[in-house]
Amino acid sequence: MNFKPSLGPGVTVTDTELTGFAWGENIGWINLNPTGGGVLNNGQGTLAGYAWSENVGWISFSCSNTNVCATKNYGVTIDPNTGEFSGRAWSENTGWITFGGFIRRGAGRCSPFLSTLT
Repeated sequence: MNFKPSLGPGVTVTDTELTGFAWGENIGWINLNPTGGGVLNNGQGTLAGYAWSENVGWISFSCSNTNVCATKNYGVTIDPNTGEFSGRAWSENTGWITFGGFIRRGAGRCSPFLSTLT
């Protein structure tokens, strides 16, 4: 998955949200701020909310979205010191999406990273 694709707007990270589009070779474009959804940042790096992909549907960035943390504890975070993304998101149609090795370099656009579907 690429948060800074050569085509398209890429992704912008702020202290309150993620906006823009990421590209996944197997899942296509991922809208991080779709109508009826959106990925939020609590300012300390904990993400919540939903992204949308035409190919895989809704992608949940936190178990708190559906109140399943007692049985399926997952989520995606951004380390405030390094900008590295880590954790797991869930897509009902694809399964787990694991984040790692993705560095945000200051405010604004994100550097590319690899995320695996497991």
